[in-house]
Amino acid sequence: MGWKKVAHGGTDYHIYQQHDLNNCGPSSIAILLKQALGLNVAIGLIQMACGQTEAADAYDPGRSADARWYDWGVGGATIGWTLLHTLQRKWKALKANEDHDEMSDTIVANVSAQKPAICRVEWTNGDGHFIVCVGQVGTDLVFLDPYFGLVTVPAGTGSNVVQYSTLGGSFSQSAATGQITYVIYTDP
Repeated sequence: MGWKKVAHGGTDYHIYQQHDLNNCGPSSIAILLKQALGLNVAIGLIQMACGQTEAADAYDPGRSADARWYDWGVGGATIGWTLLHTLQRKWKALKANEDHDEMSDTIVANVSAQKPAICRVEWTNGDGHFIVCVGQVGTDLVFLDPYFGLVTVPAGTGSNVVQYSTLGGSFSQSAATGQITYVIYTDP
């Protein structure tokens, strides 16, 4: 596990491959920091920052450290909110803000390799996963997925929700499908 370099469309991308199934959020923050600010922040520090943010601000600070990666919404706090709040407090230069407009045109207009975004995927089975979008290359959106690797999906047009499929991801041969339901945009 750890950092992997993957080339696509003439660009080298660095993807932090998550070390367990419930580490996609901190891994996505690591990818975003490296992509947007050139920072190589240890995953343990990111996990601690997320945990400290959650313990300080969430409605249930008594949860075990591991529980925050399993629970997508406990007592009104969500993991997406925890990731956003961590970015806003610890890495203010990213100017992170959330948006529930996850339509293809909005993502294409607001995301690039210099302005990556963390996206939440809702799998068809209802589970969730975090990934990083680095913008459009050709007709595809490019995602850096800490579990499946580099994934491309058609950008679509109009008010289409982005349909996400990991078939052909650079790390894993398995396939999962879902759609983007939440985006944390940056503007470093």
